[in-house]
Amino acid sequence: MYKVKIVFVGDSGVGKTCIITRATSDLFSQGAQPTVGGSHFDYSITNDEGVIVNFDIWDTAGQDNYKTLVPMYFRSARVAILVFDVTSQESFNNLEEWIHLIHKSAPPDVELVLVGNKLDLENNREVSFDRALNFSQEYGAVLYLETSAQTGQNVKELFDQIANMKQFLNEKEEFVVTNEPSGPTVDLNESSKQSSYCPC
Repeated sequence: MYKVKIVFVGDSGVGKTCIITRATSDLFSQGAQPTVGGSHFDYSITNDEGVIVNFDIWDTAGQDNYKTLVPMYFRSARVAILVFDVTSQESFNNLEEWIHLIHKSAPPDVELVLVGNKLDLENNREVSFDRALNFSQEYGAVLYLETSAQTGQNVKELFDQIANMKQFLNEKEEFVVTNEPSGPTVDLNESSKQSSYCPC
């Protein structure tokens, strides 16, 4: 079994909590409250090699007044999932600030994954797929995926793709992960991926 610590970051309201809840419980709460501080989730899947991958997931707050707390969750993180809202240009504009925080706080070998959420609101899209893809490539993300926490579109695939990343499959030892807060090859075969409305 491999253990992989994942930290979700991004502006408040882009749907970080909703994505995690959809993956771990197959539930969606349209009235979810913003995360305060950080929340922890465990989620296990079996990858294509038949290996159980246990995701040690930390959901962080996106509000400005809690950003100073985010760095402590990055200790021993293997993946940083940066989420924006495809219907919010502002959340996309703020990605560079989040990437700066990741580079400053996370281990140097952390893998960056970019997720555009709220794909179910395609008619309200403000950030094009191509623009987000180019951004992800520019900043070295190993994956760009668009999801809908509301419908569940591509949420399971997000974790499946991480569980099957070669850099994890080639590890000979289990990743060292604690439950204590601590401080691209882009797969785009599914270009139809886009995300859902979620106030969390």
